[in-house]
Amino acid sequence: MGDIAAAIANTNDDPKVIVLADSNGNKYSLTNLFPTQSSPNADPTNQIDANGVATAGALSVTLSALAGNFTYLDGFELTVAPGTVGGSAELSVAGGIGGPWLYEIVSTVAGGQDYSFQFPKGRKTTAVNTAFVITMPSLGATTGKVSCAAHGHYSAT
Repeated sequence: MGDIAAAIANTNDDPKVIVLADSNGNKYSLTNLFPTQSSPNADPTNQIDANGVATAGALSVTLSALAGNFTYLDGFELTVAPGTVGGSAELSVAGGIGGPWLYEIVSTVAGGQDYSFQFPKGRKTTAVNTAFVITMPSLGATTGKVSCAAHGHYSAT
């Protein structure tokens, strides 16, 4: 890791996320301090995004496949609104090498929860023409709304 610049302007559109760059050109967010992937998804034509929302039901988000390409998952964010009763559920990410990957998601009665999963390098699907699918069963009828936004990119290799 190179030296992080002393004077930094946040050019990110999201005021809750500040992105920094070091002298080697690696980008870091203040939330996890891992380099964000700048290549091959630097080309905006390769970037993909998907989102889903569930209220007292199951959540499903798919980063679709592109013919002749691998799909890469660069990260996803999950927001759980507070409900009248807490709960938990196992979030599953299918389609990737070594998957499915499982994450325990907890909903609290007060305050809600925000989760951010960012991978230093995009996670690759098991084969070309394969999608990533993020699913989570309901946290319960009295828990709040759940939103998920996933982002990634396509590459032939």
